[in-house]
Amino acid sequence: MEITFNPSKNVHVFDNLISYVLDNKIFENITGIFARRQLVKNWYEIPLFKVGIKKNLTLKLRSGFVKNFNNYNEYLMFWRSKKGEEEFFKNIKKLNMKINSNIIEFLWNGKVIKIRYNSQKDFESEIFIIKEQFLYEQYSTLKIKNNVILDIGANIGDSAVYFCYKGAKHIYSFEPYPYIHKLGLENIKLNNLENKVTFLNKAVGKGGTIKLDEKYNSNLGTGIKNFKTGVLIDVEPLEKIVKQFNLENAVMKIDCEGSEYDFILNTDIKSLRKFQQIIIEYHYGYRNLVKKLKSARFKVKITRPVNDVNNELELPYLKRGLIICERT
Repeated sequence: MEITFNPSKNVHVFDNLISYVLDNKIFENITGIFARRQLVKNWYEIPLFKVGIKKNLTLKLRSGFVKNFNNYNEYLMFWRSKKGEEEFFKNIKKLNMKINSNIIEFLWNGKVIKIRYNSQKDFESEIFIIKEQFLYEQYSTLKIKNNVILDIGANIGDSAVYFCYKGAKHIYSFEPYPYIHKLGLENIKLNNLENKVTFLNKAVGKGGTIKLDEKYNSNLGTGIKNFKTGVLIDVEPLEKIVKQFNLENAVMKIDCEGSEYDFILNTDIKSLRKFQQIIIEYHYGYRNLVKKLKSARFKVKITRPVNDVNNELELPYLKRGLIICERT
C-alpha cells in the first residue's frame, strides 16, 4: 500500500473543520455519557469515577447485573471481556448472543450464526465486527438480494455471511492475510455456506505479488505491507477479477485499509461500469476516489470523514468514512 497524496487535502476544507470539532474530547465524553444511559442505571456515576471523584463504582445494569470496580481501567477491561459483551447484548436485547470456548453464536433474522475466535485479540475484534455488521448493518443500503457480490477486504468472513443471509446469489471474497483468511474459511464452513461463497486468499491493487507473514494476525485493520519472510500472495487488479468471474451488473463492497486507492484509481472505466452499486470505506480522504467514480458516471454520496488513528497501518492518522455509489 502506497499513499502518494496528502490525506488532509483529500477532503473538503469544511469537512476537515467538522471532523476537528467532532474529534474534540469534550464532545466525545458527552456523547459517551449519553450512550451509557441505555445500559447502565447509575450512568451518571461513571464520569465521576473516571476523574477520581468517586473512588469505587458499583455498576448497575438495567438487566439487574451488578459488579464492583476499584479503578477505571478495570471498568474499561470489563466491557472488553466475554462477560461484559454478553451483558451488553443482553441489555440491548438484540442478537441473543452466546459465547462459548472458541465460538460466538448469535441469532440474527431468524438464523443462528457462528463465528470462531482463537485468542482474546480475535474475540475483541470479532465482537466489534459483529456489532458493525449485524447490529448496525453498515451495508444495509446495498442491493444484495439475487445479486453477485464482490467482497474486497473479507476479513473473517463476516460480510460474506451477512450477504448470504440477505439473499445474495454468490459472493466472491478477497482476504490477503493467510491467518485471517483461514479463520474466514472456517466461519464459512461453520455456517454451511461453502456453495455460496468463493473465499480467496488474495490482495487487490495494481497487480503483482506481495510477501505476507502466514502467522500474522491482521486484526481489524492492517493494510497491505511487505514482510521480510512469508508467502507470496497475488495482488489482483479489478479488470482481471471482472474477467475471471464474468461479473456483470454486480455489487461491490470495499474495505481494505488504504488499498482502495491503488485498486480504484488504477482501474479502467469499463471495469467499474460492471457494477451497479459500490460502497467503499475510505481511509485517507475521498476526493480522488470521488473524481474517478464520477468519471465512470456513478452518482456518489459520502459520509463526513472521522479522524481516527490505527497504529497497525504505515500511515496511522486516518480521514475515514464511506463512499456510496450508484451507477447512472
